Amino acid sequence: FFGVLCPVLQVFFPLMSTTDVWKTKPLGTQLRTIVGHEGYILGAAWAPDGRTIATASADHTVGLWRTVTGTRVFTYKGHDGSVYTVDFSPDGGSIVSGSWDATLIIWSTSTGARLHTLNGHAGTVGCVAWSPDGRTIVSGSVDRTLKLWNAHDGTCRGTLCGHTDTVEAVAFSPDGHTFASGSRDMTITLWKTATGYSQRTLRGHMHTVCAVAFSPDGLSLASGSWDKTVAIWRRADGVRTHVLLGHTGTVYSVDYSPGGQTIVSGAWDHTVAIWNPANGMLLMRLEGHDSYVHAVAYSPDGYMILSASGDRKVCVWSCGGTDADAAPKPVLQEVADNEPDLNDPGVAAIDAMQAILAALPPNGLPVSLWDLGTLLGVGCWEKYRRTLGNLRDFIALNQELTAISFDPDNAQWNISRGPRAHEGPAVQVYFPEDPDPNPNPNALINMPGKGKGKGK
Repeated sequence: FFGVLCPVLQVFFPLMSTTDVWKTKPLGTQLRTIVGHEGYILGAAWAPDGRTIATASADHTVGLWRTVTGTRVFTYKGHDGSVYTVDFSPDGGSIVSGSWDATLIIWSTSTGARLHTLNGHAGTVGCVAWSPDGRTIVSGSVDRTLKLWNAHDGTCRGTLCGHTDTVEAVAFSPDGHTFASGSRDMTITLWKTATGYSQRTLRGHMHTVCAVAFSPDGLSLASGSWDKTVAIWRRADGVRTHVLLGHTGTVYSVDYSPGGQTIVSGAWDHTVAIWNPANGMLLMRLEGHDSYVHAVAYSPDGYMILSASGDRKVCVWSCGGTDADAAPKPVLQEVADNEPDLNDPGVAAIDAMQAILAALPPNGLPVSLWDLGTLLGVGCWEKYRRTLGNLRDFIALNQELTAISFDPDNAQWNISRGPRAHEGPAVQVYFPEDPDPNPNPNALINMPGKGKGKGK
């Protein structure tokens, strides 16, 4: 009786007990091997709820698999060549895939049906990413372009040019306002999602950039390259803060853990590596594949890592629970923990917006703006001291500003994705360094000096 009942329960409650056991396993324990493809597995992604995994294969198909049992849910057929990349919609209801046949296809995860075929690239589509708000898909191709697509109807919003060789990797920032692309031209470019304008180009790799991933707080970026390294970049100014050495072959894939405490990478040397991004140290190497590892990713809850390989296997590994409970705190809350000293003579009230308090540090550090009702940090002025009059004008022009600050300890801009101090439109700030050819004429155009970037 129980031999019949248990498989039935496993189908209807696939995460009920097995994953509880998995969470207790030591870091690096191989939990599950998923097999079934007839060709190399070139891409893989977790569903938002972690219950299923999607795979892209050289056998021209996309697979959907149950995480715990490893059983196949759907085999999606429709591409006319190798499928290189796959990603889930944020609600988990759809999958997008990119192929050698120069198309993207959007599939249903509930019915297995093809929903849309996206045509427009002139060559292999090697990378795709779905925006956090579910509205946009970005794709990169051997035709050296990126395309932005309307995820609801499959129409192309625009084509972005700037790379001089194949676009190998794309990734959205956690807030979705920015995305990054890595290319065979050895560069990484940051782009504005809303306009398609390029914001910054990161240079430092000595060969093709194969992978890009944003940190959970959006302040850093990791990349993998044919030069056998993983690099960590500071998003605010494009500075490369760490180079991670340890792989002996091309690094094809990178991902941050949900708490941001570790990075995972997969490489041509058949291994998966786990790193500490704070100091660049290699924490552990996972060995279990018989061919190159083309895709790695943390599960949404942070308890597992998947790796997909040319050996036609997906391996699911334990993270040991070391990072699962370390979900990133909203920057807004982190700023709020550092309440201003109201007795400081450098603190001055702003008549134009009495709910805001400006702290003007004498040493030239940034100005922090505070909501007097809640003492939540709600914004920041420029890195260099400005007059009170200019600050008053800044606030008057940016009354929607609710969650931007500068962290003097880490010398970086913080843009909150967490709760706001009050309800209102999305944050929109313009700094002169941004190469937006159509800036808002009312947004800080008279401000001298160097800005650090744009938040929206």
